[in-house]
Amino acid sequence: MNIGDKILEFRKSKGYSQEDIANKLNVSRQTISKWETNQSTPDFDKIVPLCQLFDITTDELLMNSKVSSKKIKLSNNEGNLSYEQQEDIKKRKFAFSLSISIFLYFLSVMWVIFSEFIKVDENIMVLIFLGIVGIATVIIVYSSMVNKSRKEELEKEKVNPIVKKINNILALVFLVVYLFVSFITNAWYITWILWVVYSLVVEIVKVLYELER
Repeated sequence: MNIGDKILEFRKSKGYSQEDIANKLNVSRQTISKWETNQSTPDFDKIVPLCQLFDITTDELLMNSKVSSKKIKLSNNEGNLSYEQQEDIKKRKFAFSLSISIFLYFLSVMWVIFSEFIKVDENIMVLIFLGIVGIATVIIVYSSMVNKSRKEELEKEKVNPIVKKINNILALVFLVVYLFVSFITNAWYITWILWVVYSLVVEIVKVLYELER
């Protein structure tokens, strides 16, 4: 399957018209028609935006291979959803991942308390604690990367000044609490957990702000 056929297949699967694609890529409708009929090929600077629009990789568009029916089926399902519905699904998935991460962070703190109570070896306690925190962090980072889109990046640029101020205030508060608690209890090996909580609070603030918008 050549590039023109692929563009046609993915355009139809997404429910776009030639005019829609032309407007999104800042080209004429005739240009899209020529691409689909193999009279011309997309310019280099249009390849990546085109792939992002269809949610495919450049290899899927440029390599001389057939588009899998599974991919087309998925695209068709996505094409039947409005942009708002697709964004809502992304937010729900991210919220679910964030909930799991919050639970794991909570579980890590409970583990530290429980291990002190049952006198677990400190090395084992730390190892398991770091393992749980590591899994939670990986989930948050991966979910954040997957959830990104161009629109979110543009909105993030507008939100940055406000979120940055909130983060600065939170950082100052957590620093004061961290130093105060650490000096009073002298439990420096445990109080650093506050910075894990701080990171979690920052993410929650971002999500809440986006939901409010």
